[in-house]
Order: sequence, then structure tokens, then C-alpha cells
Amino acid sequence: MTAYITRRILLAALTLFFVSFISFTIIKLPAGDYVDRLVDAREFARSRPLTIAEERELREYYGLNSGTMGQYWGWITGIVLRGDFGHSWRENVKVDMNTIIRERLPLTIGLGVGTIVITWVFAIPIGIYSAVRQHSVGDYTFTFLGFTGLAVPDF
Repeated sequence: MTAYITRRILLAALTLFFVSFISFTIIKLPAGDYVDRLVDAREFARSRPLTIAEERELREYYGLNSGTMGQYWGWITGIVLRGDFGHSWRENVKVDMNTIIRERLPLTIGLGVGTIVITWVFAIPIGIYSAVRQHSVGDYTFTFLGFTGLAVPDF
């Protein structure tokens, strides 16, 4: 039993690692990086352009010189070892991702719990009805509506 649980935990960890790596790689696919976008924004706003030395310093500061694998390794070890999810830029202000997660997690949990409760409120009585009155018009109606709901993409 313990070996089974250990294998399941290892499989879950590897799946999370794989999904995070694929997501990170997809985010890195577009040409350029944060410094390139900053340079473009300054040109668009006609403000003082960054010097080559400033660009180099910013890339070094943000770890953009270490390549995709180095950036991913720094990001994932920060999460695993220190619980540090990095930073986000909100209106050109550096914001800690842990702060953003703490702000949004209660609403996310509330939305998830509310969704589960509403689903159970409808699903349990409909399931009982369909089990008691098999092959009735109501059973076929609820089955049709259920399959229709499953067929609609959940954007």
C-alpha cells in the first residue's frame, strides 16, 4: 500500500513538473523578453531610451541571460525550496506573486466550493429521479440535457 501511494505521489509530482515545464516553454516562445518590451514601450512613449549597458544590467538582474532552461530551473527551485512564485508587473509596478495569490485564493476557493454545492443540489435529485423512473420522459429529458451540457465547450 505504501509503495502504491509513493508511486502515485511521484507520478503526480512528475506530471506537475511536466505541465509546468511545457507552460513555461510556451510562455517563452514569443520573440523578445521583458527588457525588449520595456525598450519598445519607451520608444513608443518617446521617453529616454535605455542604453546598451542598462539593457544588459536589466537582463542580468532578471536572469534573462541564463537561457530558457536556466530560467526555468531558477523559477521551479524558487517555488519548491522557498515557496517563491516570483514577481509580476502590474502597471509597471513590481508585485510579488505570493501577494497576488493570497489576494485571489479565497475567491477562487469560494467559487469552486459554490460550484460544487450548486452541482450537487441539482445532480443528486435528478440522479435519484432518473434512477427511480428509468426510461421515462423525464429521465430521457434530463439525460439529453446532461449530454448537451457535456458537449458544450467550457470556455
